[in-house]
Amino acid sequence: MMRGLLRVTSVNRLFSLIVATLFVVVAGLAGWLLTFDLRAYAAAADALNALQRFRTSLLVAEAISAERGPMNSMLGAELSPTPVHDQSALIAARARSDEQLQQLQVLLSRQHCEECGAHIGLIQHVRADLVVSRQRADLLIGLPREQRTPEELADSVDGMVALIPELLPMVSDYGADVIEREPGTLDEVILARLAAELREYAGLLGSRFTVALATHRSLSVDELLLIERTRGRVDQLDALIEGRELQSPTVAQAAFERMNQQYFGAGLNYVAATRAAASMPNGAVLTAGEFARHYVPLMHSITAFRDDVLDQAQGKVLAQRRTALFDLLGTSVGAVALAIALFAMIAWFRRRVVQPLVGATRVIGAIAHGDLDTGVPQVSYRDEIAEMFDAIRLLKANAIEKVQIERQRDELMIELEVMAETDFLTGLSNRRAFEKRAAFICAETRDAEPMIALIMFDLDHFKQINDTYGHGAGDRTLVTVAELCRAIWRPADLIARVGGEEFAVLMRLSRAEQASEIAERLRRQLAQTDLGLGHDAIVSMTASFGIALAWQHTAPTLESLMKSADEMLYRAKAAGRNGVVTGQAQLPA
Repeated sequence: MMRGLLRVTSVNRLFSLIVATLFVVVAGLAGWLLTFDLRAYAAAADALNALQRFRTSLLVAEAISAERGPMNSMLGAELSPTPVHDQSALIAARARSDEQLQQLQVLLSRQHCEECGAHIGLIQHVRADLVVSRQRADLLIGLPREQRTPEELADSVDGMVALIPELLPMVSDYGADVIEREPGTLDEVILARLAAELREYAGLLGSRFTVALATHRSLSVDELLLIERTRGRVDQLDALIEGRELQSPTVAQAAFERMNQQYFGAGLNYVAATRAAASMPNGAVLTAGEFARHYVPLMHSITAFRDDVLDQAQGKVLAQRRTALFDLLGTSVGAVALAIALFAMIAWFRRRVVQPLVGATRVIGAIAHGDLDTGVPQVSYRDEIAEMFDAIRLLKANAIEKVQIERQRDELMIELEVMAETDFLTGLSNRRAFEKRAAFICAETRDAEPMIALIMFDLDHFKQINDTYGHGAGDRTLVTVAELCRAIWRPADLIARVGGEEFAVLMRLSRAEQASEIAERLRRQLAQTDLGLGHDAIVSMTASFGIALAWQHTAPTLESLMKSADEMLYRAKAAGRNGVVTGQAQLPA
């Protein structure tokens, strides 16, 4: 009997120890779940803050871009002094830009994000540049119209245009923050970013007409080239937005259709008509102000589309935050209920409760340490213990799903980064990646290779390939050209497809003749290569090359190199195509 008593006492003490241990484990599990749900709620709140920063930064860029419209009207005003309504429009636009900048700075100072401090400094720098650009414009506006030279007008417009790229890194950072915290907003963030860029290029397209309209002359060759390039980027953005809309047709579909009708329909038709009129020998009859008053309202559909997309993203983030809050409350209630149920059942269901909980402890510990292969035991009855195992299975499933989502997100981010900098057809760098990397090459100093060369070439009569053999043959031709470029140029040279059939190469040289030699080599190789398009005839392709040279000591910029290379390419085309024209290198200081 004594042995029995000892056995009972020992079991009770052992059971008490087990119960205490189990309570600690369950409490730990509840705490882990609460921490997980609390972090999910905090992540949703952070995503909402990031979305607010992203949206406000887009509004800043839009306000500064929109300020160019009334400024262009004032620069091209016929009357002196300028009409009151034009002055009022400019004052209101500037006030809106200042207000948006102030709102963004206040927002960043309140949220205290990781990069907010650096971005506040960026905003102050943009403000200073904006003041300089406004002063330059006001000096011109104060002059009689006949004293405003085209060069001064162009410099004033370009000064405002240059402000937007200063804001783009901040916009990109905040967009990435939103996607990182709420991956479900990926489509909306990308569409909003594309719409913001479309609004900027749409405004830039209108600004290209300012100088010609203000001086009542026809568009120059350079202006026509800039208009075509800007229009090309607008078309690219249209294709990107339309492709994303096809993948996600539920995102702001009505606003997308309105944008297609108002801007891509009426807006671009008006631009085309203005371009035709301004290309006449005496230029267009309308003024810059009349053009802006008709064209700018047609761009409002772009910002309306962007706002609808951002509203939809905000709805997703708010829904996620509500879900996280409900999960947090549910986990809290569930943890309390589980603790009460365990204490109530200990005395009555010793054999039925203790053993399953021991097994549950082992599974929970494994999941907590990241072992997601551990199986969850099955029970033959349905009560709170069974529900606990169901919760553990759900916890394990959520942990597995979280790992998978994080892996997919990382893969998607890598894929997006590659897509953003690679031409989809040729595999070469695209224009964006080319401009980004070229800046580093131009700034780099190499004693062994003191010269920099920019080679731009354009395929001659490429349209005939498409018209004769089809666009598929044209694509194969571009791929062949890309393969020849890779075979001829060095791995260190930067090769990119910067337009439809236009390519660019930036390279370092030890002597100027290298650029023309390698360009001539590609020209001959291209002319001798059978493109494989004809069944019984050899079909080849020629190209025209323009080369710009600069010494590294002159600190050349990509913009100056491209302008010089474009001029040389134009001369090669004018000389009969299928040739190489090299510009004179600037001598070192």
